[in-house]
Order: sequence, then structure tokens, then C-alpha cells
Amino acid sequence: MSQQCIDAEFELLKAELADSEVNPVLQKMCAREIREFCDKAHDGSGGMVTCLQDAKEKEGFGLPCLQVITKVIRLQNLDSRLNPNLEKFCSSDINVLCFWLASHSTRYPKPSPKS
Repeated sequence: MSQQCIDAEFELLKAELADSEVNPVLQKMCAREIREFCDKAHDGSGGMVTCLQDAKEKEGFGLPCLQVITKVIRLQNLDSRLNPNLEKFCSSDINVLCFWLASHSTRYPKPSPKS
């Protein structure tokens, strides 16, 4: 697979994990939870996904949505760039302090170190 294709795949995955509007599985499986628990959350920058993650332990949160959110959390934990909150608040620290971790990834593009 070319680097250009790998980059595009990574960006799509990143969008799906941050924005429920780009993730049809999350939209379908979590429609009720979005209405019930996250109707005021903003999408596009991780707000909706973060809200669902925060609400997953609440009474009435459905198992199908819980399974989708659990998968999202697992994927976000594979690479800090897939977690919009980590990327937003910790990117400079990650690039400086943890760059060596990214160099072990073979599936996704590696970030360039910042000086």
C-alpha cells in the first residue's frame, strides 16, 4: 500500500473516531444514546464521541452502543493521534517526549518530531 493510501486511510479512521456524523455504525447503534445523553454535545471535534464515552456507565445506556464505544476507545488507545482530546491537549508533549513510540508503528504514518 502506498504512503498516500496509508495517509488517507489514517485520516478516515481519525475522522470516524472523532465525529459520529462520519461514522455510520456509531450513528445507527447509538442513535438513542445520542438523543438521550448527548443531545447538546457538539460533533466534529470529538465532542459527541467524548459525551458517549462519558455516558457509557449510565443507566439505560444500551449494549450495542456500549460495544461500539468500547471499540472506539480501543482504537483511540492505539495511537494518540486518533484521540482528539489527547491530540488537542497533549500533542506538543507527545511529539517531544514520546516520539520514539510512534517510530514503532508500521501501519500508520509517523509524526515528525518538533523541535
